[in-house]
Amino acid sequence: MFYKLAFSTFNALIALQMDGVNKKHWEQIYAHKSSNEVSWTQLNLGVAASFFNQAELASDAKLIDVGSGRKGMLEFWLNTGFQQLTALDVSANALKQLSDELLEQDLDKVTLVETDVLNFTSDASFDYWNDRAVFHFLTTEAEKQKYVEQVNRMAHNYLCIGTFSKAGPRKCSGLEISQYNPEELTELFGGQFELVDSKLEAHQTPFGTEQEFVFCLFKRKEL
Repeated sequence: MFYKLAFSTFNALIALQMDGVNKKHWEQIYAHKSSNEVSWTQLNLGVAASFFNQAELASDAKLIDVGSGRKGMLEFWLNTGFQQLTALDVSANALKQLSDELLEQDLDKVTLVETDVLNFTSDASFDYWNDRAVFHFLTTEAEKQKYVEQVNRMAHNYLCIGTFSKAGPRKCSGLEISQYNPEELTELFGGQFELVDSKLEAHQTPFGTEQEFVFCLFKRKEL
């Protein structure tokens, strides 16, 4: 589903598209587990925020957070004055919780999209495409190629991808994932994007464990 939300009108939704992969799994996670009960909760955005700041975008830039969950980058973007935001998640429960948590802020600046990223369609071109820990759930070559096609079609400026590194976990939330290093991510996305920066990040989970991520910031190649 594709929602354009005014500040206090979560129930006035326009359904434009449905999605598929692993939706039931993520709906159950967000229905039954709090932020402190899932490993990906991050109090400090760290590398993701640092890479975004490197882009030095204007406040009217179009930004999308893929796999936003309950908060993702949305709070940070709102607090720093950005006005054209999209939060994409396969889970309606996640998006409902995100809207509830951000009700005190300008939610009329946010479009919430309930769909699998591989099924996402939009006429918009995004200045910044952020993905922390969605891409690594795609484990087949067909899924990965479809994702690259999605990015090539809709991300026209910057792309930030964060996945588990080669030293990171092999599963997340009970699901198999694909580990990466900067060279592999550059090979996948390097057709239309050039690597600007890459960093490893040791993510501290709410359980006191550590997960190593790799983040890559790419910029669309000039024609």
